[in-house]
Amino acid sequence: EDVNTVDESLKRAREKRNNLEIDLKKVLATKGNISSEIVLNNRLLSETKNKIDIMNANLENDSLLPYAIKSVIDNPRLKGLHGTFGSRIEIEDSYTTAIDTVLGSMQNVVICDDESSAKEAIKFLKENRLGRVTFFPLNIIKSKYLDEITSKKVREDSGFVGIASDLISYDTKYKNIVQNLLGNVIVV
Repeated sequence: EDVNTVDESLKRAREKRNNLEIDLKKVLATKGNISSEIVLNNRLLSETKNKIDIMNANLENDSLLPYAIKSVIDNPRLKGLHGTFGSRIEIEDSYTTAIDTVLGSMQNVVICDDESSAKEAIKFLKENRLGRVTFFPLNIIKSKYLDEITSKKVREDSGFVGIASDLISYDTKYKNIVQNLLGNVIVV
């Protein structure tokens, strides 16, 4: 009887040990998955922080802008300036190459309220011999569009992605300028 009792206890202890080993394996697998997620999330966090730092540095320093444009935009005496066209639009990553290629140096066009804002800035540039800047006054720049026949034809093509002006985000007050530069550009 004592041997049977000890055998039963041993059997229960072995079952308990097996169950605990199974639980331990599950916990270790979960720990491994969580560790992998933490590593992945830390890498994504680091990449995101890096992108934010680069964007902040570019915004603060306007490091990619020509000196003439920086001097106009950074001048607090000049009124009615909205910054460069490139700084007023947001491009989805998948379309960056296409939109950047189309725009080229037009990303550095300075948006202003009207002709008098542009004239005042041009006068400042001339007086200080700072160079040239292209201005797009909001009140005179007109939209450009594809004609309906062309638009319908390209939309039927299997390689058609969209009209460039529809593939970016921007404040609606810049619609005429966006349409002027990108409203008749087909992305395929």
